[in-house]
Amino acid sequence: MKTIRLLTLAVLCAVLLAACSLPAFAAPAAETLNVYNWGVYMDLGNEDGEVDVNTAFEEWYQETFGVTIKVNYTTYDTNETMYQKVAAGGAPYDIVIPSDYMISRMIREELLLELDFSNIPNYETEIAAEFKGDTWQYDPEHKYTVPYMWGYVGIVYNRNHVPEGQYNYDLLWNQDYAGKILMMNNPRDTFAIALAKNGYSLNTDDPNHWDKAYEDLQAQKPLVQSYVTDEIFDKMQSGEAYISPCYYGDFLVMRDNQADDVDLAFSPIVGQTTNKYVDCMCVPVTAQNKLAAERYMDFMCTYEMGIANANYTGYSSPLNSVKNNEGDLEYYYQEDALLYPDESVLSGYEEFLYLERTTQARMDNQWKTLKRSELGPWPYVISLGVILGAAVAYVVHKQKEKRAEILRQKAREKYAKLHPFQ
Repeated sequence: MKTIRLLTLAVLCAVLLAACSLPAFAAPAAETLNVYNWGVYMDLGNEDGEVDVNTAFEEWYQETFGVTIKVNYTTYDTNETMYQKVAAGGAPYDIVIPSDYMISRMIREELLLELDFSNIPNYETEIAAEFKGDTWQYDPEHKYTVPYMWGYVGIVYNRNHVPEGQYNYDLLWNQDYAGKILMMNNPRDTFAIALAKNGYSLNTDDPNHWDKAYEDLQAQKPLVQSYVTDEIFDKMQSGEAYISPCYYGDFLVMRDNQADDVDLAFSPIVGQTTNKYVDCMCVPVTAQNKLAAERYMDFMCTYEMGIANANYTGYSSPLNSVKNNEGDLEYYYQEDALLYPDESVLSGYEEFLYLERTTQARMDNQWKTLKRSELGPWPYVISLGVILGAAVAYVVHKQKEKRAEILRQKAREKYAKLHPFQ
């Protein structure tokens, strides 16, 4: 009996030791999702009554998949800024939201991953049909993108200084408003304005068209107060500037925050073409969490998140449920003629397409030259001052050295006289 008890105790000890050696059950590891988006382009819950869509996603993800996730959200100011970071390969973004022409470029350069739409079921039911057909050409096989917002470019102006009316881009070359005109601080939009002014396609590959656009931008330069991205808000809202090309969603935000002595209005472009655009959620090749990125896209395609982002940005949503909402869009969407204009208006506008490499290089070089002289003569004056200052300092230094050597020589001579035999 004693032997049996000892054997039983030994077995129990062995079982306990084995159990102790097994790894404890661990909860799923926390995940991270790196989202890189335009500034002022997503509801982050900064004001009362707004929805922090990223926090909402984190909570939904935990409830749905039992996994904790943290959204790291950062912003950029231009497509080109985003492209450079992704192309460099060192930034592990899981989601980027480029515009159509940049999407085309990134697809051609193999900087985007194909999506698994089984993880994005809302794409099928929510994304409007016009974004799935051949109306848009940025992603012709519909493999890489989920539309986020769309819109077009017009002109915002201050009615206290500019007569009310319907305008085209000639207004941006009007000498009467010298020093009060803003221009966009990126090459594609700025050159598109000059191309449209001359009646050229926004996607022309004719070098003569680009050279003429460049000449016009150089001629316009003395009239321009500043080249801007998000700075447009403060400058137009405060009345510091009177006229600017503008995405109409930005105009709606500016009008809502304008100073008491400012009266902003928006004119769609008449008699000329302009850019109609769509920004899409994409997964770059740098992504570390593609599955979560696709689930994020699906979450953004829900009615609740679509409404939150549409109310916040003032842009047109590609979601069927948002366009056909039943009163949840409270403010900006009262401007229905701006957000969903008649097709006759949009039909004259152009989507940005991929530019051939020679055209892209021409535009980039001309843009660098245009911006190089942005500050006028002051960089050269400052550089000349630095050079002259350095020259004066060098001369003074040499004079001090010469005087010191003379004093040392006199000291040596005096010492020699006092100690002639040393």
